[in-house]
Amino acid sequence: MNFLPDALFSNIIWIALHTVHSRFAISHGLACRYPADVAPFAAVAQSSRAAFDDLATLLASHSDSVWLFDTSLPAHSALKVVDTLPCLRMITSGPPLPLATRDDILPLTADDAPDMVALTSIAFPGFFRPRTVEMGSYFGIRDRAGRLISMCGERIALTGHAEASGLCTHPDHRGHGYGEALLWQVLRQQRDAGVASFFHVGMTNTRAQALYRRMGFVTVAETMLPRVALG
Repeated sequence: MNFLPDALFSNIIWIALHTVHSRFAISHGLACRYPADVAPFAAVAQSSRAAFDDLATLLASHSDSVWLFDTSLPAHSALKVVDTLPCLRMITSGPPLPLATRDDILPLTADDAPDMVALTSIAFPGFFRPRTVEMGSYFGIRDRAGRLISMCGERIALTGHAEASGLCTHPDHRGHGYGEALLWQVLRQQRDAGVASFFHVGMTNTRAQALYRRMGFVTVAETMLPRVALG
């Protein structure tokens, strides 16, 4: 089994924004973030007051907030923790990927962004933004009326690794295997590109965890995401 390298995943957002996703980086001193319309993630080079003061300058207003990975907020920071999200980090253990695919799976583009935001807001409001689709490849399934009913794609990208993300099916259309088919589509593309797949899932989302384990994902770490805003 290939576990995720500590060097890459010790500060995942910082490394992503300084490598594969450098085109998105908004930086100031020891802090960086994605544009708010791309993703609600930020990072600091180190957990220090100076670094978090730099991050505070990247927040547009008191209503702006960002999620961090595996980072503790130091005392006397200009920021405050307003929420936390415990997650599991999962990877594929390398099983053969199914060759068959559905003929109704479509690539999604920036033109589909409003429908994608609307769909993902049902399951995880606030995480998918109007330009999140620019972070990687996305695929979806529409019903006969043209409504987007299921989707999946890629989010955080590191050298040799890509996160499968945005997996969501409308509640009225669950139980038909749409989500699983779309996730296989993303994993197949990542495997063909020679990158390893990983996933983040909420600790309480046991239904999704069961699907991922059935598809060959294994848990490699628990991670806590604090959401911070101006104090």
